[in-house]
Amino acid sequence: MGMNIIKFKNMFIWSDSKHLNITEVLFKYLLILIISSIISYALSHSIWKKDVVFIHSILELMCIFVSMTAFAVVWYTYESNPQENIIIGFGFLMIGVINAHHTYYFIQNFNSVNAIDLSLKYSVLGRLAESVILLISSGKALHIKLNKWLALLATAASTIVISFGMSLSTELFPKLYSGNGATIARIICEYTMVIISILTLIILYKNFDRKSIITNKFVFLAILVAIPTELCFTLFKNLTSFQYVLAHTFKVIYYFLLFKGIFISAVTYPYRKMENAYNQSEEKFRGAFEHAATGMAIVGLDGGIFKVNRALCEITGYCEEELLNKSFKDITKEEDCEAHSKFSRQLLEGKIQRCHMESRYIHKDGYQIWILLSGSLVRDNHGTPLYFIAQIQNITEIKNAHEALENDKLKTDFFANISHELRTPVNIIMSSAQLIALYLKDRLVEDDKLKKQLKTLKQNSYRLIRLINNLIDSTKIDAGFYSLQLQKCDIVNVIENITSSVAEYIKSKGLEVEFNTNAAEKNIICDPEKIERIMMNLLSNAVKFSCAKGKIAVNIYVNKDFVVISVKDNGIGIEKDKLEMIFEKFGQIDKSLTRNHGGSGIGLSLTKELVNLHGGNIEVLSEFGYGSEFLITLPSGVAEENNDCIGQKNISTFNESTEENRIERINIEFSDLYL
Repeated sequence: MGMNIIKFKNMFIWSDSKHLNITEVLFKYLLILIISSIISYALSHSIWKKDVVFIHSILELMCIFVSMTAFAVVWYTYESNPQENIIIGFGFLMIGVINAHHTYYFIQNFNSVNAIDLSLKYSVLGRLAESVILLISSGKALHIKLNKWLALLATAASTIVISFGMSLSTELFPKLYSGNGATIARIICEYTMVIISILTLIILYKNFDRKSIITNKFVFLAILVAIPTELCFTLFKNLTSFQYVLAHTFKVIYYFLLFKGIFISAVTYPYRKMENAYNQSEEKFRGAFEHAATGMAIVGLDGGIFKVNRALCEITGYCEEELLNKSFKDITKEEDCEAHSKFSRQLLEGKIQRCHMESRYIHKDGYQIWILLSGSLVRDNHGTPLYFIAQIQNITEIKNAHEALENDKLKTDFFANISHELRTPVNIIMSSAQLIALYLKDRLVEDDKLKKQLKTLKQNSYRLIRLINNLIDSTKIDAGFYSLQLQKCDIVNVIENITSSVAEYIKSKGLEVEFNTNAAEKNIICDPEKIERIMMNLLSNAVKFSCAKGKIAVNIYVNKDFVVISVKDNGIGIEKDKLEMIFEKFGQIDKSLTRNHGGSGIGLSLTKELVNLHGGNIEVLSEFGYGSEFLITLPSGVAEENNDCIGQKNISTFNESTEENRIERINIEFSDLYL
């Protein structure tokens, strides 16, 4: 039963076929004839007779409205309309105006035969124009698509000429109404229109095999309805007869079919095609989005996730439902959130069109993932931001492999540098020993020469001792076996004594050194020997990379919570892109610079480790070409007296050191600086 209803309903819908289904057309045609006849019979025996003018005017106004609406549809879809639609649309603008004249004269003096005759002349003229317009549109007689304003101008001019020509020259046209029905002249006109309609049907039928135009299907059915319309207009005896009413009913249906053909062809069918194309495009996008090899997500302007694909779920470990209940901040490592926000702001402000960045996500299981994020912003036609589209690639393995290669390269460079640092002092020691042996053999020993060689031997021995000490301490720290000998001591006094101890040495290099503090004393818990080592390393670096007549400043800033120690020089400085690597264990800023003065490249790394063991922090501020400043921040709190980790001595080991030991340590730490 349900299938029969669907089939019955489908009989009223044209299929998008290139062939005309005659059975379908005949069924609809017969149904229209039957329904029209029933309606007309009811009208002719009831309200039509009571008020002919009113009902006639209503039907004609319906036709005029349909004509103008058909023109409006064609006008606003002009560029996308086929030529057939344009001819019918503009033609019906003229026909609507002619029908308006027909209705006006019919209402003006219904009891006057001459007025009725003029009204019928407009009616016949309008329907004759309809027939010719449909014939022209079906035969494709015009192949030039004019500008719509020129087409409107031509239509308006033709309408004005025909309308006013008819009203001013009625005597030139034979009478079409005598009071006893249609005249011979009208019958000839009606049969002429029937012949034109049949010719149009033949042309339309042949065109169905060449091109599928939905308009033609409705035009075909409309013309079939127009033929009995014209025949009824030849058979009526008076204005209240059944044939006259049936003719107007057919006319309304005929106009409606033409309008429906134009509307479906110009609006509905293109919209459906566009909708189908959009649905196909949407389906393709959905398929490409869902099955993409990289992770993809549609993200709201607030960071909320609207849609994700399978690949992103696999990357993050979350299922789709879990991700849709999160924002990207929830899965992004905290340190990278600011970079995400920065790129989002730049996209929203239009400063960039797309962004690419490496970032880190936190997997559902808690471990870190390196990803490559590519993002862009989608806007509407007015430029209003709608949402972000993000593409995510998992590059964890690539990143790990790259880091492994970098580490291998750094280690290779480090050991190559260490081998150089070990070989250089050994070669010098060997050469000096050979010279001393030669002096002794030839009895050419002079005190000055011997002293010079012995000094060279001692300095390079210090270099070896310093290098070995750094390697041993660095290895101990990595293994977790390195410990501090903590004491309560006056950090201001410790730093001042260290600076004073090396002041003469620094001045001998043609440099100035000064010490400043904002507090006379400050007791903290530290290992003074390691503090001395930290300061020696920073001061030797300052000397190493300072220019002649340069200046080195050591400053201490004491407050309630921290002690800040500053070692500042006005030397060559450090480039910005090198600042992050100077504290790396295997990193060197510039091998050419270190070669000029020697150095293994692990001094600053060890310094950082020693500062960290004190619970402090070290950072560097530098401007290339203008010098550098190293800032050490140590906690200033004093431990309890009974703390087991605190030594019993309350004075610095450095202060207790003998002058000889102090000089020995200075010679070791400054051994990289050639005399």
